[in-house]
Amino acid sequence: VSACPGAPSCGAGRVPAPGDAARLAEAASRPLAAGLSLHVSGCAKGCAHPGAADLTLVGQENGCYGLVVGGTARDPAAVRLPLDEIMTLLRHASTPGDLARAIGEIAP
Repeated sequence: VSACPGAPSCGAGRVPAPGDAARLAEAASRPLAAGLSLHVSGCAKGCAHPGAADLTLVGQENGCYGLVVGGTARDPAAVRLPLDEIMTLLRHASTPGDLARAIGEIAP
C-alpha cells in the first residue's frame, strides 16, 4: 500500500490518504492482498506512487475516491465511491480479478 500525505498536510489533497490507506490495508488483509498493489492518492498528482498500481484510489470531493484499476492517479476512474463501499468491495473479493469484475459491475 502506497499513500501520499493527503489532506490536510498537502494543499492539493482532498482526503486524509494515510489514515484511509491504513483502513484499506486492514480490509484487504486477506489472501486478496497477496501481490496486490494499492495506491491511495489524495489527488490526481499521484506523488506517492507515480506508476500504475493494481488498484489506485484518487481522492475526490466529499471524501469519495475515484477507483482506477491497473492504472495511475492521472488515469480516468472507473467509478467513484465512498471509502466504506470500497472497503466492502475489498472484503468480499477473493482475487484481484474478482475485485476488477466487481468494480466493472458498478461502473456506469
